[in-house]
Amino acid sequence: MPASPRVSHESLYSKVHGQREHDVFEERLQDNTVTPVPEQVAFRLDFPEWLKSWTERDRRIIQDMARNERTFDLAKKYGCCPARISQKRDEYKEDWQRFCG
Repeated sequence: MPASPRVSHESLYSKVHGQREHDVFEERLQDNTVTPVPEQVAFRLDFPEWLKSWTERDRRIIQDMARNERTFDLAKKYGCCPARISQKRDEYKEDWQRFCG
């Protein structure tokens, strides 16, 4: 997820669906009234740093997962089987937990 809801004009409009993707992230953050503000701030700072540790392809998969795309759809999109997407989801979760300590 982006560290800030602010993005440049180029980020929104240089790629197909750029605005839609940004809106999805903003909507998710806006609806969060349960997570304490300090934890939200920590996430906004840590997540982009953690994301940089992955390859471009993995970053795209992680971002698609964050938008709740289905395992089957991700498998088709990235040319692998659904089981591999499930394995990747577990890898990302474990790595995120390690990153957070």
